Amino acid sequence: MRRIGVMVALLLGLHLSTAARAGGRTVLPTMWLDQLRVSCEHLDGYRWAMPDPARWPLQPMPAADTPRMLLFSSLPPTYLADNARQVASWGFKGFILHVGSWNADVWAVDGDPATRGAQDKFLQQVRECNRRCAAVGIDSNLLKISFDHHLPDWFDDAAWAEITERWRQLAICARDSGCVGVAQDWEYIADQYSLNYPGYDFTRYTPEQLRRKVRERMRTAIAAMLDEFPTMVFFTLPENVIIFSNSLSDDMHQGALEAMAERHAPGGMHLMVEFTYLERDPVWLIAYALRMRQLMERALSAAAREYWRSHCTIAEGGWPLGAYPTPDQLPALACGVKSANYSAAQFRAQVAAMRMACPRYTWVYAPGSAWWQYAPDEVARYGGAEGDSAPTVPDIDAYRRAIAEPRAIANPALQRLAARIRSRPLCDARKTLGLIVEWWIIGPFDNRDKKGLRVTYPPEEKIALGASHPGLGGAVRWTRHRVTDPLGVVNLGALLGEVPAVGYAMCYVHAERTVSAQLRLASNDESMVWLGGKSVWVRDRTSRVRNIDADIVPITIPKGTSPLLVKVCNRGRAWEFCVRLTDHWGLPLKGVRCTADRKQEVGSRE
Repeated sequence: MRRIGVMVALLLGLHLSTAARAGGRTVLPTMWLDQLRVSCEHLDGYRWAMPDPARWPLQPMPAADTPRMLLFSSLPPTYLADNARQVASWGFKGFILHVGSWNADVWAVDGDPATRGAQDKFLQQVRECNRRCAAVGIDSNLLKISFDHHLPDWFDDAAWAEITERWRQLAICARDSGCVGVAQDWEYIADQYSLNYPGYDFTRYTPEQLRRKVRERMRTAIAAMLDEFPTMVFFTLPENVIIFSNSLSDDMHQGALEAMAERHAPGGMHLMVEFTYLERDPVWLIAYALRMRQLMERALSAAAREYWRSHCTIAEGGWPLGAYPTPDQLPALACGVKSANYSAAQFRAQVAAMRMACPRYTWVYAPGSAWWQYAPDEVARYGGAEGDSAPTVPDIDAYRRAIAEPRAIANPALQRLAARIRSRPLCDARKTLGLIVEWWIIGPFDNRDKKGLRVTYPPEEKIALGASHPGLGGAVRWTRHRVTDPLGVVNLGALLGEVPAVGYAMCYVHAERTVSAQLRLASNDESMVWLGGKSVWVRDRTSRVRNIDADIVPITIPKGTSPLLVKVCNRGRAWEFCVRLTDHWGLPLKGVRCTADRKQEVGSRE
């Protein structure tokens, strides 16, 4: 098993990063999207308190502010060329055209590797496609390769010289065919990003020498592409910076960005993110774009960071239509199942939020022909499968209008935040989103057997800020902490030590009146929450990536002052959390303050 599909990773908050392969051929994931969503709901975020995104009011978005929408599907360039005017009416401004694996010879895509350059049939098809597309306003088509099997030894000079040459030829084909750039899908080689990968021989080199070599290889290969195609727009996907944090994937990004920075490449690198696929909450989508910018900046060298800030962006993606087939539906539905994953009204809100958060590009993923229908005679003409002639969802025009008629969320607070996120400096969202920034912190307590969530440590029995308690490695005391992170993230690993452990955070919630609210929490990993001494939330048996608003829980905040106690149990790697108290829409509450100071007020609760 080499990969079990991006959606498993997406919804579990883990990256299971392996894909079924048979005889060198990638096998499609075999689970229904609806089944997958239901089975994973338990494991990555109780979002049941989230309001229906379709209820958010919308308003027209000026054309000058609207980023280009791309479609990532199996649409062949010949079909796109023959139907460019019709496809343009759907609102897409670019299409991601698949070439093959990372070692593919672009001149062999047409089946004849002897023809190269202007004589190549594939180049001719893509060039004609781009000519017809440009005439109707589709101006951002790309060629894409996938890292769908392991890369060679990073220290193998001959192998990497061949890869560099293959990528240089890919850039030539993209340039001469009229594409704006190239996309690389880095998702499928998860084990190779880890320093624990068994193929690495640390008797020959050190981990740091390996990381330097990874940066060097990517810097050299991307430089060769830019030498041929200086204006190349470069896309990578998915957000490996969060899925494989502090890994060789970060070094790959850094090497590529350093090459682009050295050449002042105007096209920039654009990170196509996938954790947004099924997410329709506008607040979450806008905040996630900020988080991804933040994580990318932290992972880069100074030179790469400066280029990233000035030329590069986050591109959020949605997956409203299409699902992978089950085994009994193959091969007839190898193109994918033409189904809806959420309503057109919800998709309209999702697109509106993505467009607010992303300045240059957004995108849609769809397996197979979910957005169009082949006539029976077109299946053979365009190399389709039997299911490509099946009807689209009945309300396909509503989905297309969501793209063709740009809208924004009609909420001034979200509009201000989105405008700040789209600007180049990294903005501070703490106040806009109502994130809690004042805490008392204590720990670490023992979680080495991963049973710490169910162990009652002293902070749960009584909050005594002046007391010390037996902790992991010695006595521990409460310390005051003010959050400086733009998204209100408390890094317990930095404060308490990165070991499997338990930590507590406490603040006081001051409410002018009793109010119905939502507790919105993100943590890695397990968590418990008490408000006024009463348990309001438990998240157990979970290792996960910390995403803002991963858990949304309805609560009642009583009038007066109540302590809010958060317990976060780490199972390894990152140890963080963030909390905000909001209204039903995910916006900050009025008349409620969260501070580290306990002010004596009428109705105060311990």
